[in-house]
Amino acid sequence: MNKVDEIAEELRHEPYHILSMRCNCIGKSFRFKKKCLNAGIKARVVICLGIVRLGPLIKIPVIWGCGEVDNKRIEVARPLDKKNLWGTFDTDLKPIIAIWI
Repeated sequence: MNKVDEIAEELRHEPYHILSMRCNCIGKSFRFKKKCLNAGIKARVVICLGIVRLGPLIKIPVIWGCGEVDNKRIEVARPLDKKNLWGTFDTDLKPIIAIWI
């Protein structure tokens, strides 16, 4: 496991709270970037607007954040094998609009 994976796993296993800026996907993404930069790894935060499906007919817009290293998306909100609030996995969320910070 490399340093990026270690940092991401550490954040994934911290509690997730959607209303806490420190513990939601956006807050954890900024903490991921800071820890990577402190380790000498160039990282960015990606804030996205996307659509999530709730069944075959319902689609809702969502805002979420993730990290990015070497143009690779790094989800840090929760463990990769855990479903999110919408019953999907974070890796299933597809961005429509993204802002890199």
